[in-house]
Amino acid sequence: MDGRSFPFQLQERATKGGTHSSSSRSVMGLFFLVSVLAAVLLSSHQQLFCAAGDRLAAGRSMSVNQTIVSAGQIFALGFFTPENSTAANLHYAGIWYNHLPGRTVVWVANRENPLKDRAGVLAVTGDGNIAVLDGAGRTVWSTNLSGIPSNTSAVLLDSGNLVLRHDVGGEVDVWQSFQHPTDTVLPGMKLRSNLSSGVGTRVTSWKGESDPSPGQFVMTIDPKNSLQLSILKGSDMYARTTPWNGKPAIAFQYRNLTSIVIGTTVKEDDEIIWTFNTLENSMIASCLDGFEPRSPEEWKRGNFTAGCVRRHQLQCDGTDRFVKVLGLKLPDGFSVMWNKSMQQCEAECSARCGCQGYAHAELNTLDARFLGSRCLIWLAEMEVLVQAPRITEDLYVRLPASGLGMLILYIGVCICLIGHN
Repeated sequence: MDGRSFPFQLQERATKGGTHSSSSRSVMGLFFLVSVLAAVLLSSHQQLFCAAGDRLAAGRSMSVNQTIVSAGQIFALGFFTPENSTAANLHYAGIWYNHLPGRTVVWVANRENPLKDRAGVLAVTGDGNIAVLDGAGRTVWSTNLSGIPSNTSAVLLDSGNLVLRHDVGGEVDVWQSFQHPTDTVLPGMKLRSNLSSGVGTRVTSWKGESDPSPGQFVMTIDPKNSLQLSILKGSDMYARTTPWNGKPAIAFQYRNLTSIVIGTTVKEDDEIIWTFNTLENSMIASCLDGFEPRSPEEWKRGNFTAGCVRRHQLQCDGTDRFVKVLGLKLPDGFSVMWNKSMQQCEAECSARCGCQGYAHAELNTLDARFLGSRCLIWLAEMEVLVQAPRITEDLYVRLPASGLGMLILYIGVCICLIGHN
């Protein structure tokens, strides 16, 4: 199986009787699960009947016990009931890996409105939409497009993307599941954010291991600055990426679990577009000399979320200096200024007694040139400082004269991902 087949899923805690389930969708808190998916030449043990090929033509439908399979036999589309569900009569239309033991679901259509009987169908309806209909013919979910040709077909691609396609004057996709993700981001999927409105793609966890309805964790592009991906638990920040610096890769780390490389591109039409791949790498969390872990015991266990604190406060009397620290995952809590030179960025920080440090980058990728340069300053205490080779940038940390020195490293090994382009 090629590199297109490495997804990550947004998951949340699910419990049974006060204990944590061992199900793949039940985790201790939130993390990204990246399935290293080899080509497994096993057939599903469930008795499903395959509909014709990789598509549903206009006016055709498939019942609860039928599937369609992508041309390369990688993904299947059909109805499923979640494992360990106490409601065996609930049926969801979704996409999963075709030849893996068990069922790894990557997309769900009617996640908020399951079928409650086996008489429903997935169909390409007379108005050209893909729809889930119950036994009485009522629509429980639809692509809900208007003004589209009626001679459309639903096609499942080997990327895991379900597209609504018509062939008038050439193939045109008028809708695709990649633009409406549920809890999983597949390679090739693009997360979008409008630079003006801050509105963008949202990826939402399942409510529980056997409940595909929307849960409490949401991944989205940070609406405040569009420079980083954020995971929110309700309205609270739970995890985040390093800020984008115009380079083709950044790191996503939650505690000591996972590093994901996100490739980014700025395009016209006032949008930032994010895609992802994975990188095999290690991360080392470290505090500068003059700083110390807020919680040394947790730090040694690999939990860096409490961050670092200063041993000595800034003097703000002209004796403070900036120390260049190479290759860091930038801390959260920065303020952004555009089109500042390196010297101007340092001056902006120096002029504020509470400024803890700054980072400067020329956004010099081809599509990002119109953005110019980017200056980040930290007006509150910086927390976790993480070394992450190849995917980070330099940070200039403000220290009192008595606190200048070398790095003291507190080692924590990160379980990272194995993947390729």
